[in-house]
Amino acid sequence: MDTQENQQQIESRITTLQAHLSTIAQHLDKVITENKRLREVVRLAESELRKRRDRVQNLEQELETLQTNDTENSTNNESNHGAS
Repeated sequence: MDTQENQQQIESRITTLQAHLSTIAQHLDKVITENKRLREVVRLAESELRKRRDRVQNLEQELETLQTNDTENSTNNESNHGAS
């Protein structure tokens, strides 16, 4: 092989590698974009989860208060009926 052929092979390989690098860069951009989208989805899901957890805690406290009041009322009613 002479120098001319070597140069052509090198240039051909460079062109092929540049094409591959371009493809890799495009795929990387897609992956980065998808990653950002998924991070936003996770952020929104976490926010919704926090809201629901807070709502459940509030409902549990409300239920506990109602049950406590019901128990106190039952106890008071029994005391009042016994005193009559």
